[in-house]
Amino acid sequence: MVPPYSGLIVEYEPYLSFNPDGSCNGIKGTQPDLVPEEGQSALDACLAAIHAEKTDK
Repeated sequence: MVPPYSGLIVEYEPYLSFNPDGSCNGIKGTQPDLVPEEGQSALDACLAAIHAEKTDK
């Protein structure tokens, strides 16, 4: 699906699929690629991953 004048492309699976651990994403939900550490917010985890990526290059 491409919304007009946005430059975005949205893709989705119209059917249930499976997570890498074999669980159904329709029941358990889609597993994130980045999991925050205990006590860390999702935003802080994302910012730390971006910072780590920049320093690796």
